[in-house]
Amino acid sequence: MLKIHTNQLILIKQVKSFNMRVPYYIKHFNGLEQQVTIVIRDVLGHMHELTVDAEGLAAWELGTHIQVALPNLTAGQRELLITGIPEAMWDDMFKEEE
Repeated sequence: MLKIHTNQLILIKQVKSFNMRVPYYIKHFNGLEQQVTIVIRDVLGHMHELTVDAEGLAAWELGTHIQVALPNLTAGQRELLITGIPEAMWDDMFKEEE
């Protein structure tokens, strides 16, 4: 298993910051469990906290499909991380008319 360190995640984030990804920052890194708590700013400016696998986050930032890199996230959490659009907003945009 690959061990990820905080400085490696920060470096990956800095390199990938040139891509137009949703802004997030690393709030906490648990090296023992290899978990990262990130804070994501959505398109409305609201903040959301997610705890994810550090290796998976690094893999996603380096180009692995998010479903493969972070399989424990829900579809809504993945969309929030990719687009900055929270699940409730997706639901409102695509709700079925009665």
